[in-house]
Amino acid sequence: MSKFTKEQIEQANNISLEEYLMCHGEELKQSGNEFRWIYHDSQGKHDSVCIKNNRWYDHKNQKGGYTISFLEEFYGLDFKGAMAELLDNTALQMEVSYHTKPKPEFILPEKSKYNQKVYEYLVGKRYIRQEFVDFFVSKGKIYQGFQFNNIVFVGTKPNGIPQSASAKSPYNSFRSTVKGSDMNYGFCHRGTNEHLYVFESAVDMLSFMTLQKDLEKGNSYLSLDGLSPKAMLRFLEEQNNIKHIHICIDHDVAGIETYDKFYDMLSEKGYTINRLLSKNKDWNEDLKELHGEIPKSAVPHTKIEQYKIVAEKMIGRVGQGYYYPFPL
Repeated sequence: MSKFTKEQIEQANNISLEEYLMCHGEELKQSGNEFRWIYHDSQGKHDSVCIKNNRWYDHKNQKGGYTISFLEEFYGLDFKGAMAELLDNTALQMEVSYHTKPKPEFILPEKSKYNQKVYEYLVGKRYIRQEFVDFFVSKGKIYQGFQFNNIVFVGTKPNGIPQSASAKSPYNSFRSTVKGSDMNYGFCHRGTNEHLYVFESAVDMLSFMTLQKDLEKGNSYLSLDGLSPKAMLRFLEEQNNIKHIHICIDHDVAGIETYDKFYDMLSEKGYTINRLLSKNKDWNEDLKELHGEIPKSAVPHTKIEQYKIVAEKMIGRVGQGYYYPFPL
């Protein structure tokens, strides 16, 4: 049996179970501040398993745990198999024999003949500069879906072949990941210089570009479609020109905690890391404020901020700068 470090086990258990299941085409139904996993077996349809972040509980069988134990319980993996799956360890996966549900085929939503809702939503409601929307529409990375008029953001390989997609309703807060998406690939622009800017969502990425007042095509920009590092790590494997990474995820508790994880992960690989903080909760909230709307406020992580003040006084931390990159 392969031995895993305490840190590796913690890393695997900290992976969002919600995101993992969504990326694998599973059906989740929101119930308050958690999700219910809808699954079928020989006895029929069930919704007894509740999911919240990286924890699960099966009310029917009165048992629960974290991400690793979920894969062991419901996907039929042994411990080694679960670790191989969650840590994306290809070499280890080759050693492991197990059976899982086949991943659904990835098919992009059918395109509408029009992109009217794309511009009404992104330019009209989100205040993103039209020239940036034009650029991604021309690349086929943003389009209007045919069936529901959703805004579709496409993640591609370096050769331009689509691998993932997320859909955002122009009418309400609905968003979803297209079934079969490979979340190793996110909505992005691949530049030629050494700088990569990383965001939680496509709208945040486009908002930052708008605040920057320029689509600097030499820079690389990437949306994670959440807080999983998978798309970022694959991007860095394929874009060996990157040396400087600017983390631009949300200015809230989850974003702050995730940044610290990213910092430790990336600094070990030799990258220079900067944390760019939006003034408000995220970059689109900053744009809204500029256009006279009341934005959602930033949510500082009080305990971590107090810790950083003490730690920086004692030892300092090179490259851990937090700053707002635009004039106030």
